[in-house]
Amino acid sequence: MSKQLNQLVDQKFLLKIIQNSFQNNQISIQEVEKLGGLSNYNFKLLLQQSKDNDQILQLVYKKYTNYFNILIDRQIEKLVASNIQKYLYSNINVIYLDENQRIQQFIDKQNIPVLQITGQISIFMQIAEQIAKFHSFTSQVFTQQKQELQKIQQINEKYENHTQNRCKLNIEKLFQPIVLSQLENATKNSKIVNNAQKKEIFQIINTLKDANFQDLILNKIPSKTSQKLVYAHNDLNSTNFLYNQKPNSQNNQKQNQNQKQNNFFSSSSSHSSFSSSSFFSLNNRKTASDQTDSENISQNSAENREKSENQQDNQNNQEYQQNQEKLKKFENEIQIIDYEFVGLNYRFYEFGNFFNEITWDYEYPEKPYFTIDPSKYPSEKAQKFFFAYYLINYDQKCENSESFSNQFFVLNEEKLSDIKQKLQSFILENEEKIDNYDQFYQELYQIIIEAVFDNPNQQVQQQLKLNFEKEITDLIYESSIGQMYSQLFWLEIGILSLAFPDLDFDFYLYIQQRHTQLQKQIQIFQ
Repeated sequence: MSKQLNQLVDQKFLLKIIQNSFQNNQISIQEVEKLGGLSNYNFKLLLQQSKDNDQILQLVYKKYTNYFNILIDRQIEKLVASNIQKYLYSNINVIYLDENQRIQQFIDKQNIPVLQITGQISIFMQIAEQIAKFHSFTSQVFTQQKQELQKIQQINEKYENHTQNRCKLNIEKLFQPIVLSQLENATKNSKIVNNAQKKEIFQIINTLKDANFQDLILNKIPSKTSQKLVYAHNDLNSTNFLYNQKPNSQNNQKQNQNQKQNNFFSSSSSHSSFSSSSFFSLNNRKTASDQTDSENISQNSAENREKSENQQDNQNNQEYQQNQEKLKKFENEIQIIDYEFVGLNYRFYEFGNFFNEITWDYEYPEKPYFTIDPSKYPSEKAQKFFFAYYLINYDQKCENSESFSNQFFVLNEEKLSDIKQKLQSFILENEEKIDNYDQFYQELYQIIIEAVFDNPNQQVQQQLKLNFEKEITDLIYESSIGQMYSQLFWLEIGILSLAFPDLDFDFYLYIQQRHTQLQKQIQIFQ
């Protein structure tokens, strides 16, 4: 086993957990590979079933960092993890889970590179669908199993009427005295920042402790929104989206380019054969010698036709294969992972955090191991399409559907499938010649509007359409507020991370960047 894993957990204890989970005391750990992660220690384990059976099992072992437990509800995480395989993702099999660690099946997929989230419209679209499905899932599970979640029993049916008895939102946890105290302890005892840097961070913490600042964050700014709640993931960034795109995709792209070139020559040859055949069929004057020539010509013409038909078949087959390859863009089986921050929160945080995290890249290979580019924040047109697609995919059968305002329409599976096919066809036909992404997103948005509200002349449908569009406008505005709360949340996570010297990340610079972005956005919404 790796040295770091041995330092974090007793090897015999870990192996015993795994053996008990599989009811097989012959399982042995053969290899350990350290995986990425900023808030926990993650390892990939390769297991052999027995000495006589060389079949290899792959698991992920996640060792929690204790400082984050004050912002995490393991009871909620356990509920999500124990139900998600049944209701949403069949390949997420949690073997073991307690307050300190989690063991689950290794998923043979890769996370989505952050640049592809908005750089590939098909991926952006599928993420909207997966977030909708995740919110549907969490809403249903928490509603059905409130007995297991005593903290959630006090939530009023109407989310807008908040009471002192309900559980705290994830945002509210940020200002609990125990959390602020942990921020101070992490800074004071940190071995990765010097005294001058500690002084700077303590000034930030003092701002967080200020009563006026807390009132602004908890009361004044949220009052400008609908204050609708959702059982949110709260950590939607590129590393928590997996898809089945393989590393050899570049080779596939080269093959597609060669395929296009072959199609071009096949097409040219096909047209040439057709012209020859047509020309000879126009000659009606035949002599005896012409007859022989004509027979030869007819034979050649038949051969040419057969050749042309074969070429046309090949071309059609190639085009079919190309289309099938393109359609795979919509079959990436994107799924959302890591549920430790799941909890009740303002919906504006969920979406604002997702859009905000598109501007942060945590896979930069050199120090500080992250980059930030605010210009990558999705445009308003992109958000309009995203929210429209999100809303049509949200499960309206949820008991808590008023939290998502999905009373605008009722879509059956057939109509929803029809809308998806229209969008996919439009994307496949036009994606390669896009010169204006905003215009493209607007056209996709219009396809949804026209398909959902297919009889706008009816007064009722017209009003529903207006309400639907207002909801999307509200979501766009609220998400810009949520971006500010995202900066605040990850600012505190960054400060707490100062307690962990062996996480390969420049947390001091990260804290600085988060604080700078937070200040800019507070000025906008103050």
